Amino acid sequence: MGSLDEPSPVLIRLVLAGSIAGLVIALYHSPALNAMVLGDDEAALLGIHTARTRKILFVTASLLTGLSVSAGGIIMFVGLIVPHFMRMVAGSDHRILIISSFLGGASFLTFCDIVARMVIAPLELPVGVITGIIGGVVFIYVLGKKKVAL
Repeated sequence: MGSLDEPSPVLIRLVLAGSIAGLVIALYHSPALNAMVLGDDEAALLGIHTARTRKILFVTASLLTGLSVSAGGIIMFVGLIVPHFMRMVAGSDHRILIISSFLGGASFLTFCDIVARMVIAPLELPVGVITGIIGGVVFIYVLGKKKVAL
């Protein structure tokens, strides 16, 4: 169910460095992502190498997913819900959306961890239970929205 209780400072530093590197790579490619929203042909006309950009971002996302799952375990809905919610709040410009999703996901997970530690204190509820409950409600809300800003 996942946990944020990690006693190894080496692993914490590794996850921090990896997440910052992933953020920098994603921000570097954010103009290309904005162009790719128009479609591959239009983005290619703007000088974007769509196949290369897609491969780089796919590998980056895969490495970040593996890094976060190895450190925190399976914590549902954070990576699925937060970017969609942030798109509704911040808009579809990837320069803003990437940063807001990064900070929003970290804030949401921290909030869920605090709730999980307080609900049945002195025991600790797995944080995946809290993210699943909150994420499920938000997921149904997002799916129920008629119009999502693009």
